[in-house]
Amino acid sequence: MSKKGGTVCVVRGCLNRTTKKDITLLRFPKDAERANRWILACNREDLIDKTPIQLYNNYRICALHFEDTMFTNPLRNRLLPSANPTIFPQAIKRLRNVEGNIKAIAPQSSSMQDSSIPSTSKMLDMPAMINTPLHIDIDESTGLPPMTSPMSTQTAMTLTSNSPRKEKLRKKVKELRRQSIAYKRAVTSTKKKSTLEDLDKLCEQFLPESLADLVKMQARLTNAKPKERRYSMKYKEFALSLYFLGPRAYKFLKKLLCLPSKRLLERMTQKII
Repeated sequence: MSKKGGTVCVVRGCLNRTTKKDITLLRFPKDAERANRWILACNREDLIDKTPIQLYNNYRICALHFEDTMFTNPLRNRLLPSANPTIFPQAIKRLRNVEGNIKAIAPQSSSMQDSSIPSTSKMLDMPAMINTPLHIDIDESTGLPPMTSPMSTQTAMTLTSNSPRKEKLRKKVKELRRQSIAYKRAVTSTKKKSTLEDLDKLCEQFLPESLADLVKMQARLTNAKPKERRYSMKYKEFALSLYFLGPRAYKFLKKLLCLPSKRLLERMTQKII
């Protein structure tokens, strides 16, 4: 939240907030991989430690940072599942300011050099110019300074943002960011695996075998997305026996447990018949 009220866009330099009219601020995706891509695109690595739920609830990015093709409706308030922010005019403005500073250095050095050029030592006779070739005598005791200064050239090369050295560093930083995200995911996955193994041991120690199997299966199904859940044949048979006891009771238990859908059970009965 901002001191002025309303939620502010996370992109640095963008002042759009929820209190402005005709400005749509979009939530971060709940998917961890997509949320990390948004963080890197917005150059907000300081948010990398936030969980997807924290990003979804507390941070927004305005619709101006997305191309028109990334929306599903003309109102520009619903994104495609593959949408990523790609428009950052604030970053382009900063780059133009740097280029403007570079261009401002060259005229200043040029004007200083022009002021040091000595004038001709002899005045030209206007009538003589008509009948005779033009001759200009320059005082040879003072030489002309070079038109370009090595220092000014070096400064311009240092300030350029597209030098090979900087491009190489950018690629290295990008690769390190990817490795950091991969390491954090690996640590999270290891913690989850360790927790499930501990749960299995406790279930086997304190619960009957049938109830222990049910609790262990529920723990694994709860951590998986609905479309990614896979049921063993033994678990399907258990669910089918519950369904035969009463469809209403099965519907009630499905709110408490991760059970197969009614359609899946019907397909099982058709195969048995």
